[in-house]
Amino acid sequence: MMTEKFSIAEKQLLEEKLKSYGAKKDCANKTGIHRCTISRILKTGEATTPIISKLRIFIKASASRVFVETAA
Repeated sequence: MMTEKFSIAEKQLLEEKLKSYGAKKDCANKTGIHRCTISRILKTGEATTPIISKLRIFIKASASRVFVETAA
């Protein structure tokens, strides 16, 4: 299989999305990619084309969460 590399900007976005606690597990559940594979991709910056495309979709589709507290 052929491998493909993330661009520098994409790799930074992926690292930013996956740096919080539990983010790798969440990504693994949503994309179906194993957590060890995600860790390897963060180190090397390359993977097979189907995995890269799944992670690109994950990067673009991740919505941020907003928590609003009411004053008591």
